[in-house]
Amino acid sequence: MEFKELERILDGPESFALFGHINPDGDAIGAMLALGRALKAKGKSVAWFSLDGVPGFFEHMLLPGETFLDKHSAAPYDAHNPDAAVLLDCATPRRAGDEFAPIIKRAPVSVNIDHHVTNETFAAHNLILPAASSTCEILYEFMTACAWDITPDIAAALYLGVMYDTGRFIHSNTTPAVFRICSELAARGADPAFIANGVYNNRSLASVRLLGYALNHMQTTADNRVAWAVIPRSVLLELGATDIDTEGIVEALGRYSGCEAHMLFTEGPDGKSRASSRSTGRIKVNEVCQEFGGGGHDFAAGARNVMPLNELAEKFVAEVVTRLPARTET
Repeated sequence: MEFKELERILDGPESFALFGHINPDGDAIGAMLALGRALKAKGKSVAWFSLDGVPGFFEHMLLPGETFLDKHSAAPYDAHNPDAAVLLDCATPRRAGDEFAPIIKRAPVSVNIDHHVTNETFAAHNLILPAASSTCEILYEFMTACAWDITPDIAAALYLGVMYDTGRFIHSNTTPAVFRICSELAARGADPAFIANGVYNNRSLASVRLLGYALNHMQTTADNRVAWAVIPRSVLLELGATDIDTEGIVEALGRYSGCEAHMLFTEGPDGKSRASSRSTGRIKVNEVCQEFGGGGHDFAAGARNVMPLNELAEKFVAEVVTRLPARTET
């Protein structure tokens, strides 16, 4: 779908429901805020839906009066009958959360905007650009191409998504376009220091203790080229941590010289085991995650599985090891 076609589709409906994925990250929150603010500026009615709410370290991005409907506040679902449902940063409709499925299905118009290569193009209208660093990058290019007004508040939301999905500009998706876009967003009023400090220096004490647990229990194999940690649900409960407090731990596990792939294995409240994986660029962890029912990006992906936690960790790590490339001689 071309940008102008998306603009035509968004012009018709009067009420919108915007959805991000479960356990939302900066790209999902930023994309929802940016598009929602832009639609409101055009006189549209907007409701934001996030099954797991807004993590505390993104709350500084909300303007007064902006609220997200979550798995608790959104009920009863029959109260919401939008003209259009827009799913942002969701490779599949289930990523928005099964609880929200009735709202999405009732909407006469469905739109899917995403950058995941595994996106299933499930909506009536799909804008999928896997080469983009983030969904927020797609929205920026869309708004620019269609001459939509990018206010300072919209610029800040877009900056959040690009910054977050590039790992603060260190991942392999940090392209020249990323720096151009972020420069332009800063010029339009986004405050990089305010956004970054609020995200990365505003974590809960429980999340810091959880990070300590993960580092103390980190394991390695294949001459330390692969690292991982397993955090049972009982540990989260003991530390008073929540699922969102695991955010960023998988990245920390790979911050030593020579690590090529690193994973975090946890248990969700539904009892399912979860794998979050990262690669420095020589192993496509997305392909590994697909073996276990997940997906994502080439070098950053995840999976959920009914397999017991330790069994998932053992089999996932073994699969990663089989994909290790030969060492480069120096």
